[in-house]
Amino acid sequence: MLSDEVRKELEKLADIKSERALISESEAFASGFALGARMMLEVMENGGSIQQ
Repeated sequence: MLSDEVRKELEKLADIKSERALISESEAFASGFALGARMMLEVMENGGSIQQ
């Protein structure tokens, strides 16, 4: 059985890990969104054609 102190530290660690994962997922979404927006702009600049 874990002591209360160790259990609290493990809970804190799990919270930090979850927060880090959320931040990482948010950054990945933002990066993917920006890439998609750049691709749409490039297509629009080429008159709607995806070929050069």
